[in-house]
Amino acid sequence: MHADKTQQHGFTLIELMIVVAIVAILIALAVPAYRSWVVRDQVTAGISLAEGWKIAIANYYATVGNMPVNAQELKGTHAATNQYVSGIAVNNGQILITYGNTASASIRNLILSLTPALDSNNDIKWICGSAPATLPNGTILTSPQNTPPPITDGKAVPVQYLPADCRDAG
Repeated sequence: MHADKTQQHGFTLIELMIVVAIVAILIALAVPAYRSWVVRDQVTAGISLAEGWKIAIANYYATVGNMPVNAQELKGTHAATNQYVSGIAVNNGQILITYGNTASASIRNLILSLTPALDSNNDIKWICGSAPATLPNGTILTSPQNTPPPITDGKAVPVQYLPADCRDAG
């Protein structure tokens, strides 16, 4: 006698549906995290673009003894833009990075302020966005004369898009 055995080949419909459901859940979790990472990367590109301005302002402060009123007082600087930043301005030592051009809609037309503050040795530390004006060791920073407070209203880049090293003064 010959027993008729049929072997199953491939997957059943229910197994395929389970796999599709798992993949859909993974995608639903990964896409928002990826988008947030992309925006943080764009914010970081703006902060990197401002490094030369930070140096120029620190040199101006060391030489003159106060903060520059605007960018025209700084020698050796020029208009700075990149694919995400539409402009950088200086207001009494504070650097204002405006995101535009091809920046994500989450930060387009928003501003990130880099505000100078002084430690106990009168060294400049930069407060990024709405970061606290306190160093990790507890030292409270003071604002130089006429320097505006950081931008924290609806025009500011939201905190969730600031890179980790930008959430503390330093």
